[in-house]
Amino acid sequence: MNSEFIVSLLGTDRSGLIKHFMQATHDHNGQWLTSKFSNLEDQFAALIKISVPLENAQALQDWFFAQPGLTVIFNPANETLNHRQNLLKLNIEARDRFGLINQITDELLSLGVIITQMNCNRISVIEIGGSLLSIDLHLALPADMQPQELLSKLESQDDDTVISIVE
Repeated sequence: MNSEFIVSLLGTDRSGLIKHFMQATHDHNGQWLTSKFSNLEDQFAALIKISVPLENAQALQDWFFAQPGLTVIFNPANETLNHRQNLLKLNIEARDRFGLINQITDELLSLGVIITQMNCNRISVIEIGGSLLSIDLHLALPADMQPQELLSKLESQDDDTVISIVE
């Protein structure tokens, strides 16, 4: 029998860090089921879903906690999004303004949409005298919501916003 959990890691990035974690998981007869990594100004963040034999789970968790310079959090894995059948990837581009991300996330929340991933980038554009905000979203829609319904709601908020479904 296996134990599945999500480990969250945060700390200063260094060469070979991911390989170091992979090797330790392998040494405990475990495997990574899903992983996401990010680096922002030499800070490393990771989410890793791990499956490991029950008898090795505590030893692997202890190994992660013993790594210097990292904040480590473990949570049991669960399938909370199984009831959500409509997964959608969107790109939103708009003239950047104060509160825009808050407005978009509030609208998604009010519709029962769960943000599973979000990447935001601001790009300075001389021609518009400001910056453009580009947001890549991975969303889990309520089972009874169609993607076009969500697009219509988001597009009705602002004339300068371009929303595209990413295949």
